[in-house]
Amino acid sequence: MIYRPYTHQDFAALYAIEELCFEPLFRFGRRSMRQFVSRSNAVTWLAEEDGALKGFAIVEWTERKLRLSGSGPSPPGCKDVLPGGGPSLMGCKNGLPSNRPSPPGCKSRVTAYIQTIEVAPEARRRGIGRALLGHIENSALAAGAEWIRLHVDEENAGAIRLYEAQGYYCQGRREEYYPQGRAALIYVKRLDCRRES
Repeated sequence: MIYRPYTHQDFAALYAIEELCFEPLFRFGRRSMRQFVSRSNAVTWLAEEDGALKGFAIVEWTERKLRLSGSGPSPPGCKDVLPGGGPSLMGCKNGLPSNRPSPPGCKSRVTAYIQTIEVAPEARRRGIGRALLGHIENSALAAGAEWIRLHVDEENAGAIRLYEAQGYYCQGRREEYYPQGRAALIYVKRLDCRRES
């Protein structure tokens, strides 16, 4: 199995896997999928065997400015968007971390989100999903992400087992997230502690 980044020539094969993995009601549309794979603040990894695509995964990240607790009024470039005391989220900027230092009293925090991990039915139970997850985690970490999160259908036991085995934990539940009123579980994992180990 070869794991490599996506190129625009891969779109037809990638979307064919989307069609194999999900019923029409649960699929991303072609337009949405093209947007996911084209974003500058995202990366798509592919699993390929003998020239045939067997799976893919998409992760994106966002940078947020956090006001440090007790740092006084919001510095220029960091506008409060949530009321209340303690650390609060500041203006959100999509894309890679800017490499510009945060204003005094602010800290940048990058968070990653897994849009999807998909493996063709005939290629499942071979560790491809786990390997793709590792590649997108590494990409998110390289982008500076401290945390990674995702939504998963509460009925998708195989995916839930994969995420829990890789250190994700359930942080909550969102009702009627998917079509037909199906709920999503929200899983998260801290990535930046991997730097310390």
